[in-house]
Amino acid sequence: MPPRELVFYPTLAEVQSLTFGEYVEKLERESDLLQVGIARIVAPDGWAPRASYEGVDFVVPRPVRQHASGGRGVYRTCLLEERQLSLLGPNGFKEKAEAPEAQAPGGPGADVDVRAPAPAS
Repeated sequence: MPPRELVFYPTLAEVQSLTFGEYVEKLERESDLLQVGIARIVAPDGWAPRASYEGVDFVVPRPVRQHASGGRGVYRTCLLEERQLSLLGPNGFKEKAEAPEAQAPGGPGADVDVRAPAPAS
């Protein structure tokens, strides 16, 4: 039986030479990742995330929008496939994510309490 949690420690050379997707594909070939289904990947010393995403763009060929409705323990989910979506293009993901209707109550960074309300006594 494979372990319950897999933890991987890539080298700085692996992080710099492979895309994240390529690294995951390598793990799928060389480990029990496919049987376990989830893993933790620990960044190596010397690695730092991008300072900026300026100029980085990509296209999601067939994004899926999720709509959930219901209440009192009964919910329904509807998944809608949409047209391709660019990160930065007109009407792209960034523009949609920064729209006022997409913001958390209280605005960006607000401390939102997502716990269920206490039951009525």
